[in-house]
Amino acid sequence: MKTSELRKWLEVNKWKYDETAHYIEVLDLIKVFTESQVVKFNEYFYSNEKSLELIKVVIEYTNTPISEREDEKKYYFEFGDKIDKKDKKRYLNLNTSSNGFFFHHDWEDVEDLEEGGISFKGEFTQQEIDNLPAEIKGAIDCGFLRKVEVDT
Repeated sequence: MKTSELRKWLEVNKWKYDETAHYIEVLDLIKVFTESQVVKFNEYFYSNEKSLELIKVVIEYTNTPISEREDEKKYYFEFGDKIDKKDKKRYLNLNTSSNGFFFHHDWEDVEDLEEGGISFKGEFTQQEIDNLPAEIKGAIDCGFLRKVEVDT
C-alpha cells in the first residue's frame, strides 16, 4: 500500500491524522512510521469495528516494503515563457483517445482531466517519458520543452 493510499483511506473513513516527514499519527491512537515497519499503539485502544479496520489497514501498510510505499514521481513539460502576446506558458499534453500530442495553456494545474469524454494527460512518469516519441524527446533534448517535477 502506498502512503498516498493510506492518507486517502484515512480521509474517506473520516480518521483525523497528523503527518510529519517520518510518521502519520492517527488521532492519539496509532503512530505509523513511514520509513520503517514500526507501528506504535496507544496503550488505550478501544476495540470496535472501525478501529479494527484501521488496524488491518495499518498492518497492510507496514507490510508493504518501504521502497514501494511512495508514488512514482511525475513530471510535466513547459514550452517557453513568452510564446504569445498573453505571456502564458504552454504545457505538453497527450490526448489519450487519439495518442496525439498538443500544447495547451488554459490551466496551470496539469493533472489529467476530461472534457467531453476526451481524456488529456499532462503528467508523465519517468517510464512514460522514456517511451515518448522521438520527436518529443528531441524537443526535450534541445531545450524546447522543460521538464518540471510535479509537487505532490
